[in-house]
Amino acid sequence: MEVTMYKLLWVFAIFSFAGWVIGTAAAAFREKKFVDVGFLFGPWCPAYGFGGIAFAVLLTELRNDLPFLFLGGMVVAFIVTYMTGGILEYVFHRKWWDYSNERFQLDGYICLKSSVLWGLCSV
Repeated sequence: MEVTMYKLLWVFAIFSFAGWVIGTAAAAFREKKFVDVGFLFGPWCPAYGFGGIAFAVLLTELRNDLPFLFLGGMVVAFIVTYMTGGILEYVFHRKWWDYSNERFQLDGYICLKSSVLWGLCSV
């Protein structure tokens, strides 16, 4: 697949919307009420959009090598999630998610369980 700016814009839009839908549904299920997980107006989370772009750009060459695609997905998700969590906390002075209670977590921004899940999603 040739990666063009047009395709990356679509990847950003689709992943941002899908991330908002999944995150909002998970929060609504957990809280038993509607919870908008985004920090912007509208149904989109740019963190998922940038993650989708990172996956599309960095993991395309690994699509035929599943073990490395899995590991690459874990690493890319680790980096994107950690950076996004740090930037959001720095800008807004609050944590938007917190994995502090999870085993094998780093600064509450990431945990092994979610990194493995993103690795599986990348496959």
